[in-house]
Parts: sequence; C-alpha cells; structure tokens
Amino acid sequence: MPHRQPDRPGPLRRLKYRIEYGLFLVVVGLLRLMPLDMASAVMGRTWRVLAPLSRRQQRVLGNLELAMPEKSAAERRAIALGAWENLGRVFAETLQLDRIVADKENRFSWSEEGVANRFGTDSDHIVLVSLHLGNWEAVILPAVAAGVKPVGVYREVKNPLVDDYLRRKRMLVFPHGLLSKGHDTAQTLLGHLRRTGSVALVGDLRESKGIDVSFFGHTASATYFPAMLARHCRVPLVAGRCVRTEGVHFRIDTAPIDYPVTGDRTADVAAATQAIHDVFEGWIRETPAQWMWVQRKWWAGRSRRRQSRHGEGTGVAAGAVEGAEMDPLRRDTT
Repeated sequence: MPHRQPDRPGPLRRLKYRIEYGLFLVVVGLLRLMPLDMASAVMGRTWRVLAPLSRRQQRVLGNLELAMPEKSAAERRAIALGAWENLGRVFAETLQLDRIVADKENRFSWSEEGVANRFGTDSDHIVLVSLHLGNWEAVILPAVAAGVKPVGVYREVKNPLVDDYLRRKRMLVFPHGLLSKGHDTAQTLLGHLRRTGSVALVGDLRESKGIDVSFFGHTASATYFPAMLARHCRVPLVAGRCVRTEGVHFRIDTAPIDYPVTGDRTADVAAATQAIHDVFEGWIRETPAQWMWVQRKWWAGRSRRRQSRHGEGTGVAAGAVEGAEMDPLRRDTT
C-alpha cells in the first residue's frame, strides 16, 4: 500500500523534527535495553504516577462518573490509574512490537474454533473493527494467522521521522499494508476490500462528523465508516478486542456484528454502528481499567454536518475514514 508523503517542512521545522527524533530514539534505546516485560512494567508504572497529575485526569474521572455512576469515587480513581498504566504499557510495547510478534505463541491466546468461524478462507473479505482496550495494536494477529489479508489505517504522528519509525514497527502486525488517514483513504480501502482482502479499523473514538449512538446510557459520537463499508460491500463485520491478561500477555476475542440490509441505507448503517458500540460497552464493563477513558467520547460540541447525510450515495466517497485510530504516542488525545 502506498504511504502518503507529507509536505516538505522548512529548515527550522526539519531541525525541530531531528531533535525530537533524537530524544525519541533515546527513549527507545533505554526501553530496548530492558527485557520486554520489564520495559512494559516500568513505563506503565511511570504513566500511573505522572499522568494523573495532568489536566486530562479530570476528563478521565468525568467520563468515568458519566459512564459508571454506580461506582464509588474511590473505585473510579482506581480505574483511572489502571487506564493510565495500560496506556503506558502500550507505549512501551508499541516500540517493541518486533519482540512481541516474534514471541506471539507465548504472548497471545485465542480460540482456534472462533478464528475458523470468523476468519475462514470462505470469508477472507472482512471488516474488522476494534477498540482501544488492552493492547489494540495486536488485535488482528488471529486474522493474519488464518490467512486473512487486512489493511490497517492509522493517524500520522506530526513528526515524520517518528511516524516512519512507528509505521515500520506496525507493519510487523499489518504485513499487508497500512494507510495513513487522508482524503483518499476511503476509496483505497473500498478497492482493497472488493479485490484482495480485508480492512481493520479502530472504531471507538469520538467522531466530530459522525453519528449519535447510545453508549453507557448517554448520547455519544461514533464513526459510521466500518458499518458503512461492510454493508456497502456485503462482507462480514467483526468486532475484536485484545485483553491484557497479565503483564505482556493477552487474549484476543472476536464477536460477529449482524447488520440489516433494507431499503433504508442510513438506518442500516446507524443500527450496525449501535450494535458495534453495544459490544464495545459490554467489553469495557468487563475490564474498565484497560480502556482509553481520556477521549472526549461524550463531548456535546461536535459537528452534526453528516448526521443526516451519511447514508447518501451508493459508494463510500463521503470523505476520508473518520475516527480511524488514536494512540498514546500522539500529543493530541482529544
């Protein structure tokens, strides 16, 4: 898959990027001096201590109070600490994806029967939608092991040198291609899904141009793109999660998402998007300390420009892939 080339920055910006990249490599080097499990634990502990001191801690606690009012303030604070620790671990593990993939037989477990049912050779055209829970970077490993050829979508890091490093790491998990989010991403994914393979997206983020869903009993913003893509191509829609079981060990689960195909395309996509979030909510309730609570999922100030027209037309040329990915290595976690 082609990788979009960024605009060439000026000399001062290039110098800034080089300095940032040098500091980034120092962090990478320090983490890679440690065994994988130690690096993950150290970074998790660091985020657990330092992240609650940031202004985003109040956002996390506010989201938890909105979503889980039945829990005490102390319970919500404990969940917040666990969520920060998980983000720190994902940071360290993303920088060592090569080691994780090389040891995947010992690091991951999944149901072979479930994989056969979800990712059999007769269904190699699939839309896989996951959420930011556990270590979401590795959720497609069972699909790849079953012979599926998923293409992933990611949001570029502002520094192109850092972005290139992270992209090369993620290509170990996405051997069939990674696309940076852009104006032509939707059409590229559609062509790939029709011709040769599957698509993997992260679908739990706030989407300013998305649609409304009910999430933890409140109205939240959601991307409709995974549901729209699956319905348009009439391919299976599968939700996936990668749960941290202990340290750098994980279990990957999948769940089929049934979507209607009626004469009302808009209603069909909305129903499928709601079904995705119903599965996500159930999974988050099981392990709330592993979800990324820092996002503005329930933010009321989003745009509704596409609320009434996301189902128009016969293709997916409604625009770029919306809400495709977010990761703790980016500065902007809004």
